[in-house]
Amino acid sequence: MSLISNKDAASLASVVYEIENTSFEKRTIDRFKTKWDFSNHGDVVNGSSGTLWVIKKETGFGVIAQGKGEFENDLLILLRGTSNAFDWATDGTVGFSPSETGRFVHTGFNKCFGSMLPELKEHLSKIKGSVRTIHCIGHSLGGALATLTVEWLKKSNFVSASKIKLYTFGSPRVGAHSFAKLVTQDLSQGKDIYRVYHKSDVVPMVPMWPFYHIPEKSGAFCLDNYVNPGDMISFADHKMENYVKSISKISSWKTMPQLEPEVSESAIERWLSSDGPISFTFNTMNMIHRAIAYVISKVLKLTGISVQFGIASGVTLLDLLAYVLKKGIDFSKSLSGWIYKLIVRIMSALGMKIKKDIQLTTQFIRYIFTTLKNKVDRLVQAALHGIFDH
Repeated sequence: MSLISNKDAASLASVVYEIENTSFEKRTIDRFKTKWDFSNHGDVVNGSSGTLWVIKKETGFGVIAQGKGEFENDLLILLRGTSNAFDWATDGTVGFSPSETGRFVHTGFNKCFGSMLPELKEHLSKIKGSVRTIHCIGHSLGGALATLTVEWLKKSNFVSASKIKLYTFGSPRVGAHSFAKLVTQDLSQGKDIYRVYHKSDVVPMVPMWPFYHIPEKSGAFCLDNYVNPGDMISFADHKMENYVKSISKISSWKTMPQLEPEVSESAIERWLSSDGPISFTFNTMNMIHRAIAYVISKVLKLTGISVQFGIASGVTLLDLLAYVLKKGIDFSKSLSGWIYKLIVRIMSALGMKIKKDIQLTTQFIRYIFTTLKNKVDRLVQAALHGIFDH
């Protein structure tokens, strides 16, 4: 089966930004002319982006190209990432809605994908003959859209293909745990998923619980910081050009660095129980995400609360978090202790003053998570502005 090299996948994820204005540069067409037919700038797929409440902007979001040479009978679907303020507003629309196949995913990404789906279907319906492999590639928001594309392709069978492969760079989390699990299974148990991220890139760290990455457990490629060494979040490391530079040093997928080992439950408990000061680094963000998932899991197992019901009923994520954690506090002292430790660690990371007599009311818990979300949103804004100000 065909596989796009790590360098070409990164380059394709970079050049697709050219089609926001409906055309590729001639040098791009010439560069890939032996592998992909961009002679007519490909079949551009338009979509609209923005929040649910403001005027949306329609631009080129994707391109479909037929394979040539070693990729004869293959199909390429490229999706671009955030490149303007309207796209950033889409990234910020955090909530759940059912995907085209009924799995719960990020509302903003889902709306954007839904807007481009009619043109995607129109272009794909023109494909003649059998397709060997469909390759879907995207960076940032484009990675989220590519993920939703492969899920739709796999479940709809709109195009009959022997294989579907997904390549993403700096992609945010797209869906709930059930979505991540099922899409991983659909794509050869994760073997046809090539997720690449810089360790210090903030965008793959969001949205936090209850969103999950695919592959569900392993198989992603974690790159060291390209621009800024150390533990601090690097906005520049979200730029696709810096992903291209990082991957230019690595010969193939086989030599790409693998995902860091999963953090054990005992390590999460030690982190929660620590009372030392912490700064808001990428390690802290990752530990907060893991700690939220760990504590919530404890609450759900003991209380029998259904998060899926809450997601399906349209409750906001912040309200859902506050509700579940308050139920855990009311249920038992042991759960209350873990929830208290979680809230204190988040407050410490945010630089908030911690009083000894904290009352963990629903309102207070929601306030802490709202403050966390606002902090993370500002970091993501800075990373995304680094793209469309470039």
